[in-house]
Amino acid sequence: MSERRDIWFIMDALLVFVPFSLVGAVFGDTIRKDVLTRRQRGVAALFCLVLGPVCGRVVISEWGWSDWTGLAVSAIVPTLAYDIIGLFTAVIRQAKEDPRGWLVLLKDTVIAALQALLPWRKP
Repeated sequence: MSERRDIWFIMDALLVFVPFSLVGAVFGDTIRKDVLTRRQRGVAALFCLVLGPVCGRVVISEWGWSDWTGLAVSAIVPTLAYDIIGLFTAVIRQAKEDPRGWLVLLKDTVIAALQALLPWRKP
């Protein structure tokens, strides 16, 4: 009986973060809609809906930050998680389609990232 109470206590502690996590997940989904398939979007949405409240609660209870910061973290983390999932999906898809191999793909990705971070550098 105690285990059931523990589960409801955890769900009650995370419930306040769900709307903020939902906003972040919807925003992340609209940004990465072209990269992910429908099935991947569904799995990513469930993952982000769980990850947002958990990260928000960890920020408040473990790190001692304010409640507002925890709510902001629970909204931002799902969007960032969608970005990371979309990045890995795009890299894996490109690696499958590119006959040159992984090393060339990684080299081109690093060069493109450096050019984006250092815009004054000539290509």
